[in-house]
Amino acid sequence: MEERTTQPRHCLGCRAELAPRQGRGRPSPRCPGCNETHQRERARSRVAALRERAGTPRQSRFDFGLPRICEDCPTVLPAITAPGRHSPRCAPCRLGRKRAQDLAAMRRLRGGRRVEQVCLDCPAVIPPREGSGPQFLRCSDCLTAVDRERQRRRHLVKASTLVEVFSDKEIFDRDGWICGLCLDPVNPVERHNRRGPNPRAASLDHRVPLNRGGHHVRTNVRCTHQGCNARKRDRLDDEILNLFPRLAFAS
Repeated sequence: MEERTTQPRHCLGCRAELAPRQGRGRPSPRCPGCNETHQRERARSRVAALRERAGTPRQSRFDFGLPRICEDCPTVLPAITAPGRHSPRCAPCRLGRKRAQDLAAMRRLRGGRRVEQVCLDCPAVIPPREGSGPQFLRCSDCLTAVDRERQRRRHLVKASTLVEVFSDKEIFDRDGWICGLCLDPVNPVERHNRRGPNPRAASLDHRVPLNRGGHHVRTNVRCTHQGCNARKRDRLDDEILNLFPRLAFAS
């Protein structure tokens, strides 16, 4: 009985000679290295096809060295330079998503209904709030007192600096509705709602914060997103280049 001879097989990718077939089953037409690369490319193309079919194409989070876009807003995220866990959302969107998850978990623990709770600053009982907004943690009197104290502190800071009279829209029109931190356009239609501040709404930012000796003048203010302004806090531009890399190229 003649022995059955097998012809040598070569990889479809690198054309290297493959090892003889062992065992049953269909042998792979590629070497282990080329097979891994081929499977990765197939997965990427499959994900891209699904996203294109859904109508929401997004950039792959595995593209190292390329800028990314937040999955919930058009904010440009810094590029990934090293492997590890990287969030596909910006800080304001992550915070809003975390708050929504905490609120949903609280409702599940309470059986899906809102109950009465005690104010954080006084022994007053807060009735359950109607609607879809978050439950207040303080009563109406304490909320008014907190807001007045915040406004009083800001008024004292402004009173100790040079103040010019102008409107927010004047500054927004002067800057062309472009955020001075992320350099992305600001949509004039975006507004704050009853659920809380909108991170994509327009906000007035002081280049040099008031509590660090800045003045409330036209040359010290600029148009920014509410979320970008919240991320900046009371820091200078040189201290936030890691949060807003594009700020270094702004004139």
